[in-house]
Amino acid sequence: MSLLCRFFLACCLATFAVVGAPSTVHAHPHAWIDLRSTVKLDDEGRITALVLDWTFGLYYSAFILEGIVEAGTPLQQTLNETTHENLSNLREFDYFTVVKVDGEKQDLGAAEHFETAIKDNRYWMRFEIPLIEPINPKTRAVAYAVYDPTYYIEIVYAEDGERVGFENPGVSACIAEIIEPNPSTEVIGFATNLDQTQSGGDTLGKHFAETVRLSCQ
Repeated sequence: MSLLCRFFLACCLATFAVVGAPSTVHAHPHAWIDLRSTVKLDDEGRITALVLDWTFGLYYSAFILEGIVEAGTPLQQTLNETTHENLSNLREFDYFTVVKVDGEKQDLGAAEHFETAIKDNRYWMRFEIPLIEPINPKTRAVAYAVYDPTYYIEIVYAEDGERVGFENPGVSACIAEIIEPNPSTEVIGFATNLDQTQSGGDTLGKHFAETVRLSCQ
């Protein structure tokens, strides 16, 4: 079972229901998340964490809500439990987040702080991923991407509002550039022909990942 399927199975169990799409449905991705990110800076202008906002698609959000109704538990209690379970399962995979400094992948800490709610009938969660070592973006080349390696879920930046922000921006003048993916025709065709039961491997998602590149002064 792919890491993404395991993640979604855990989500389903957390909401007391397992809902599957018909096996005749083809093409990856099969679920969607709208993304926003915030770069957290300390008083020295170093990057200490990334704060991610995930807003899930209507399908997954619907069975989250259905599970809450069937269980009869308080809304916020169940959302907190579900989000805690989701983050626990995602820890093994660095929360689908890759941070690179001068081209080298960085170690990430555990996301211990989160918020969650239902917004416009969609399941939303915000969580903070600390960096093991603070990074000076004025002297180092910093880039990061958030994506599911298997491309079962498509994670893309929201089209409206602020997509990438900075916390404590007064200590450093930073610009974030979102670099759009450019998958080949062969990779697109491969993803299109995968059905729900098939895996594209753990490298497919990087071809469709949006990368944020930071420039700070």
